[in-house]
Order: sequence, then structure tokens, then C-alpha cells
Amino acid sequence: MDQNSSAQLERQVPGPTLGNKEPSLLVGAPSRSARPALDRSRLPSHRQRALLFLLVPAAAVFAWWISGYLFAYTDDAYVTSDVVSITPEVTGPIEAVHVTDNEWVGRGTLLFTIDPVPFRLAEEQARAAVARQDYASALPPLGEHARRFKNGRLAEEREALHVRALAGLGRTDEARRAAHRFEARFPRSVLLPAVKQMSASAL
Repeated sequence: MDQNSSAQLERQVPGPTLGNKEPSLLVGAPSRSARPALDRSRLPSHRQRALLFLLVPAAAVFAWWISGYLFAYTDDAYVTSDVVSITPEVTGPIEAVHVTDNEWVGRGTLLFTIDPVPFRLAEEQARAAVARQDYASALPPLGEHARRFKNGRLAEEREALHVRALAGLGRTDEARRAAHRFEARFPRSVLLPAVKQMSASAL
């Protein structure tokens, strides 16, 4: 190709014209080796990490300590409650229990019943001995009854039989003292007139 033809081609090919359009900006893709710089201002310092290392166990220990005031838990616990000891005036086997566990009771509530058979056996032995005028045989069961059932419901009849047995044995002073004790203990007893008569007959 000669110089004349090349010059014609150059005249025919128009050059780049902008006209009313803005020129485009060519941006090259970043290379793979180019990475953003690490912002070290957001990372904790050595002092901050050491302080955090100490604060975490301290917070755990404090939470465990304060939980002892908020929540009660133990493997060896004792329950505090109002416990009242009840001692009967007489001894003997329990025949029936009239209350249940943790039941509210008040004064005069029937709690249990003691088997009355031992009361009656000793009383009947003494009564039979007095009836056949074997006063010496009446004193041992009366003494055993008084020892085991000092304030039993048969105490009134027992003390009257005791006065009768002492009077029958001629133990006048003892019968009189027993009659005085009976009157002081049972001033409204229906057996009081008979007791006074027995002590008077022993004089």
C-alpha cells in the first residue's frame, strides 16, 4: 500500500468525537494482591485483653456468690418448723391416732387414744381384792396403776380403793392422809362421802 492510499484512509476514518456525551472513565479491576489495610484501632490492646481475662472469672464468682442469697440449694438441708412436744399424763400403747401429718390442731383437739385395757386390768384386780377383803393383795396393783397411770381417768376410783384397802388393813394414819389427799384432789367427787366414811371407820 502506498502513501497516497494510506492518506485517503486516514481522511475517510473519522476521529473520535465527544459531541454532547461525557467521556467514559475506564476503571481497572483491582489486582488480587491488593488487600485493604487492617484497622488495628478496633482490636483490644494487651492491657484490655488482660483486664477482660480477669473480669470474666470475677463476674462468674460474684454471680455464684450472690445466687446463694437468692436461691437456696444444698445437699444437707434442714427444715425449720414449730415443733411442740406432747407428753401424755399416762403411758400405754396407742390405740388410734386422730390427726394426720402437718394438720393444724388447737387446744382440746383429740390427737390419739391410749389403749384403756391396762387401766382396767389393774383396776379390776384391785377391785376384786377389795371385794373379797384381801386388802393386802389390792395394794400392789393399785401402786402399779398409780405409777403407770398417775392421772388416768380411773385415778379417782383407784384412790378411793386405796383408802379402802388401807382402812381395811388397820393402817389408820395412812388411810386418813390418803382421804385428805383424795378430798383435795377430787373435791366434787361422788365418791367423797364414801371415802370420808371409810377413813372415819378406820379410827
